[in-house]
Amino acid sequence: MATSTDTLSRVSPYAERLLDDYIYDELDDAGRKLRAAYSRVSRRKQIDDPRAVRLIREAGESIRKAAIAASGSEPDPPSRAPRILAALVITGVTAWVVKRLTE
Repeated sequence: MATSTDTLSRVSPYAERLLDDYIYDELDDAGRKLRAAYSRVSRRKQIDDPRAVRLIREAGESIRKAAIAASGSEPDPPSRAPRILAALVITGVTAWVVKRLTE
């Protein structure tokens, strides 16, 4: 069974990261934007308000930035290979169709 000292030593780096000013500011920003969106929607009784949607999207982005900063690593970018392959196939098929139609 793990002692409290072991648990504390494992959790300590994460706690230090959460106390980081950047993470705190991002989470604070997300909270303010979510409160503003809730206030706007509850007053207007309109869920599809463009400003509320923008505020929610920005709050999600702030939460994502805080999570990336807390984890300590940037996620891998998506691969471009499938898009490039699809573009080449579409270009090739289009060229073939145009060639067949001009004959």
